[in-house]
Amino acid sequence: MICPDEGRVKGTGLRGGMRLRLGLGVGAAVGLAAALLWLRPWADAVMRVKITVRTDGEGLVAIYGARKFFSSKGRQLPEVRGEVSLANWAGQLARLDIEGEVGRRMPGSGATGYVACAAELLGPEGERPLEFISWQQGLEIGAHTRPLGPLACKVEDDREGSFAFARKGTLWHVLRVPERARLRVWLKPVLAESLTRVPEPYVARNRSERPTRLPARHPGRMPDVFIYVIDALRADHVGCYGYKRDTSPTIDAFSAEGVLFEEAYTASTWTRPSVATMLSGLYPTVHGVIHYSDGLAEWPVLLPEMLRQAGYHTRGFVANATLAAAFGLDQGYSEYVFRQAPATWINRMVGDRLAAEDPKRPVFMYLHTVEPHGPYTPSADSFKRFDRGIKGRCDGSLEALDKLGVLHPDLSRADVEHLYDLYDAKVYEADQGFAGFLAALKAAGRYENSVIILTADHGEAFDEHDTLGHAWELSQEDMRVPLVIKFPQRRHAGVRV
Repeated sequence: MICPDEGRVKGTGLRGGMRLRLGLGVGAAVGLAAALLWLRPWADAVMRVKITVRTDGEGLVAIYGARKFFSSKGRQLPEVRGEVSLANWAGQLARLDIEGEVGRRMPGSGATGYVACAAELLGPEGERPLEFISWQQGLEIGAHTRPLGPLACKVEDDREGSFAFARKGTLWHVLRVPERARLRVWLKPVLAESLTRVPEPYVARNRSERPTRLPARHPGRMPDVFIYVIDALRADHVGCYGYKRDTSPTIDAFSAEGVLFEEAYTASTWTRPSVATMLSGLYPTVHGVIHYSDGLAEWPVLLPEMLRQAGYHTRGFVANATLAAAFGLDQGYSEYVFRQAPATWINRMVGDRLAAEDPKRPVFMYLHTVEPHGPYTPSADSFKRFDRGIKGRCDGSLEALDKLGVLHPDLSRADVEHLYDLYDAKVYEADQGFAGFLAALKAAGRYENSVIILTADHGEAFDEHDTLGHAWELSQEDMRVPLVIKFPQRRHAGVRV
């Protein structure tokens, strides 16, 4: 007979012993499992990834990192998914760099593959895939034929073609970050031994797709857009850029109503490639307009084409023969007219066309005046304002300029100062032409709700570096141009960048 206390004690001791032994067994098993997970004896490779973002104002910032151990002999390689906020860079132009490598697990044993990535941007307007491809022009121009964009290789067995990897360097993508944006990435290893051939970067050549229609998402009528180019206007002869002579009273007053960019440089030192860059966003070595006989091909998508499909009425009025329609710069305009005439002709065309326009329809106009381009032959009244009585050998006419030549001109200091007086008088006349343009906009009621971009296609040299005119060298006087942008309702007025 067992007494109750004894039974309880013996029973307790038996169950306690079982718990102790069971506890030791579970603990040992958990410890062993943890050790195995940490050691991963079956995992002989590791994938490491780092994603960074950089902007002009902030430099390099790491936003994501991952490390994944895996077996290179496994039937299915791992895939890692990550998501990170880009809200800190909303509205900024940013570059995302995705850097990764696949290596042996033991340090120092070298890389054995690549990290492939697929990515998409999540924002208020939904999801947008990010492409990692480069582009290369196919024109035989003999220089600067390197591709634009990351040298990305497509993953061979990826049916959707969304995964890419960089054989050298990093994958990268430049974008204007939307509000409340997030970056979502999928990452997976690509083993070098699994590649049937040496991967070649995916490079698109001479892309000729036409633009898709842009939806009008702006509330109310979209702003009018005007680009006003003053040919051969160098920045340091404009008052708002620090010039002491009163060459540009209208431009100076206009700069107070817009944003002035202190260090603006043209992409070329002569008109046609510079304007082709303005309207395409491509460097001359890409769009191919470099030599005097070159015309712009049909494949670049120009700003007026995009705006026309967005509902704008597009017109171009140019006074420089190098921009005639025969050179391909008339793409996307409902009306494009060249006439060798002063700015007063352009202003008259602007006034006439705006008066006939539907006030509810936005307009885009590209306007290119030829003053103060040579010859430097201002009116007598304009010259009186800047004539210091300095006698020079050149009267500014084409014949006199041709005698001096453009390379290594034999000019005295007096000759240069006299040319400055003639040029400044022409700058003043160009400024008066710009005043007439602004008056035409205001008379048509198109000034307030407009984006007005005032700039030049290039500058002008006066023997500062042994040249005269332009298109012969890459000096400050040839390349630095004024750039002032007025936004609708004069937003950001008076800002200097």
